[in-house]
Amino acid sequence: MTSPTTLRPGVIGLGQIGGGVVQALHRSGFDPVVYDVFEQAVTALAGVSTPASSAAEVGELADVVLLAPAAASMDMFRDYAARGDAFAAAAQRVAGLGEPASDPGAPA
Repeated sequence: MTSPTTLRPGVIGLGQIGGGVVQALHRSGFDPVVYDVFEQAVTALAGVSTPASSAAEVGELADVVLLAPAAASMDMFRDYAARGDAFAAAAQRVAGLGEPASDPGAPA
């Protein structure tokens, strides 16, 4: 069995839940790699994590990646559709596909 400290976890999206997860990982002997679109969320975890410059870099440096945005983002988007659109756009940018085409039937 592999020692927990030999695995390198990554956490993308720190928010209310992700920051606590990173601190718990650190207390358990892990050195998590972290990224968030809000730089201050990453800075707040200095000393208990290794910052990454992008979500893609977390994927390169970590053995396993936790996507913490699955927690709460209710105050960040007008509705679930807007949240989904933002996620899709971010995924396309990371994949090098540019910005998604806008949907003419989507609400403004």
